Amino acid sequence: MSRTVDALYRGIALAVARGFASLGFVRSVYARRSVACGEAALPRSDIDLTVVIEPSASLADEAERLLALARRLRALRRIVPVLGPPEVATLAELDLWYRAPWFPGSPERDRGWLRLWGDEVVRPPVDAAPADAWRQDLPWFFWAWQGLPDHVRARRVRTCCNLVLDMLNVALLGEGAVHGPQRRAALVDAWAKRTTEAAQLEQVRAALRGRVPARPDALLRWLYGQSLRIAHQLPDAVSYDVARSAPLRVATRVPFAYVPRTYLLVDPDDARAVDAGFDEMRTTKRTFLTTPRTLARYFRERNPWEWWCVDDGAARDALPVPDDDAVLRAIRYYLHRVALRRFGLAIGTGADRRDTVAPQYAQARLWLERRLVASSLERLLEAWREGHGAWPYAEVRGSDEFFARAYPALCREVGELAARVGVAGAAAKSAP
Repeated sequence: MSRTVDALYRGIALAVARGFASLGFVRSVYARRSVACGEAALPRSDIDLTVVIEPSASLADEAERLLALARRLRALRRIVPVLGPPEVATLAELDLWYRAPWFPGSPERDRGWLRLWGDEVVRPPVDAAPADAWRQDLPWFFWAWQGLPDHVRARRVRTCCNLVLDMLNVALLGEGAVHGPQRRAALVDAWAKRTTEAAQLEQVRAALRGRVPARPDALLRWLYGQSLRIAHQLPDAVSYDVARSAPLRVATRVPFAYVPRTYLLVDPDDARAVDAGFDEMRTTKRTFLTTPRTLARYFRERNPWEWWCVDDGAARDALPVPDDDAVLRAIRYYLHRVALRRFGLAIGTGADRRDTVAPQYAQARLWLERRLVASSLERLLEAWREGHGAWPYAEVRGSDEFFARAYPALCREVGELAARVGVAGAAAKSAP
């Protein structure tokens, strides 16, 4: 059955690739993740693509091409609803996307790289020693960590299994136990060496094949408990010590939508506290169950801005303040047109972040100019008006407006910020 499903998914992905290719400026189309590595499950797997395009003669020409691509994507998605927003890059941009340690491309995140149409493109290697290369995956690790609670609440068992396995892959890289992206079966086998709970792992294997337990709550509880330990035991690069005065409940407003969130902090080995926290998290939206050390690491490696949005000053002071290196890494992470294009192509999907894009770049500028971090959208807009006058970004109602109006202005902002933080290669290689 799995071979049939893989063949079906790859056939659909090939048809989609040809749909993009007919635009005229597409050089290659590659599949990533489950379709590329032969682990698709019908109908739950998404189709994740990388579209390699020719360089544009001007920014206006580039925006026009992307507008055409966005319209083609919408048309294809009506036929193939599991088609995700693709990553779109020139060859030079793709090289930077994977090589630079502050950008989010990595083989582990992709899991696979399968040519569907066009010229052969070799995925660039990471420019880091093997002992350090795994750290490039930490933002990806925390992407999975951040998405897990919502999927637990929705009881999406297979997705939860995949997210925990993504986390485990990064942890094993950090330990030196594996090298490079691992297939799901290999990760479950590695997991089996770390636990004696074989029955749960058999349920994980079944869920990955699309056979979800009729009563999944016990498995979800076990999976989340495992994720707590994986995150808590990640190898250290810097200290993530949290003061003993840290409360067991931390309220924040997550930039850049500034949506309220509550973190429940537990010792991962305290079974009673983990169970009570899991029960509250499962029934309460915007609630996370984690450990103090993991929360401190998340603030440093994924979203340092959120530290300044912790509601209670004493709770904030009990957690390590993200240093300048952490903030600069967060700024550099999005200084690339590949990220901007994905934002625009995700409009109208579950990954729609149209309202957070402009505040994100504005906050980067405010920090670079004044070392100011806003704790709310109102404060961010106020600080912007104080230093720069009127807010320059109009509301975007869809992907057409994004590429026709917002994209050129955001590209110029990315270029200016890149030059200021020593990422001149991003501006130069992306420039028309």
